[in-house]
Amino acid sequence: MNNGQYEVHLNLNVRGLPVSATLGINETSNRLISEGRQVYKLGLGQSPFPVPEPVVRELQNNAHQKIIFLSVVCLRSVKLWQVIIAELRIYRFQAKMF
Repeated sequence: MNNGQYEVHLNLNVRGLPVSATLGINETSNRLISEGRQVYKLGLGQSPFPVPEPVVRELQNNAHQKIIFLSVVCLRSVKLWQVIIAELRIYRFQAKMF
């Protein structure tokens, strides 16, 4: 520490990185709140909205079940199919336009 300031030693790969999207959204929402705007922070922390009763009931009814996580290979396959389906929808939409 020199004159009350800390020396910062960052890896060169980290220097100059932009603010993360999450922090950027948080900073923007805080600025809007300070300007008197109403902001619902749904992505950070708890939602201001109550959990709908049917959701609570289903969570309670199924809490005993073991959660099975998909393998990375399976997720890649699912993502690939999502991309293929999205592309087909775009293709069909464009075909209808002409």
